[in-house]
Amino acid sequence: MKIIKFIAILFIGFCSCQNSDANVEQVVCLDVLDLETTNLDKTINFSIDTNVSLDINKDGVEDFLFTTERAGNRFARILKATNNQNKIVDAVFLEKGTTINNDLKFASKIDFNNIDKSFGNDYKTLQNKYIGLKISVDGTEHFAWILFSSTDSNPGSPVFYSDFIITLQNIAYNKSCSAITTN
Repeated sequence: MKIIKFIAILFIGFCSCQNSDANVEQVVCLDVLDLETTNLDKTINFSIDTNVSLDINKDGVEDFLFTTERAGNRFARILKATNNQNKIVDAVFLEKGTTINNDLKFASKIDFNNIDKSFGNDYKTLQNKYIGLKISVDGTEHFAWILFSSTDSNPGSPVFYSDFIITLQNIAYNKSCSAITTN
């Protein structure tokens, strides 16, 4: 049995995680999935004063904030990172089976009013799409996702005036510091 465990360990690849502090020794972790998933079933009805925070890894620190920001006489629906190390996959909703890693483009915030125009007005009524995330845990990057669906009670109106509602179904993050795949 010990020989089998030893052989299995030999076949598991190692990865070097990115640490945001250059003075900190790089963390080496197993390139394995150590997924922590949380069922949320949380509905956000974006309005002028929306502020809904997310703590992805349950450490008591707010990682991301769903909020609204003034845009003239309208408002923008925003998901933003609450610190400089956390990031969001920029301008795209992900499909099931997408790998989230540093090959993707990340931003500090996304505006749901402008995101992924390839969906046209249908983006306001999406089912089972993902938002890719990168979070900093003790200075080390970890990848995560949010599974969501969206609805619009007034689908014919322009995006700035629509009643955009997003339902957060699940969140997950890889406690190991390797990539994560939406599932």
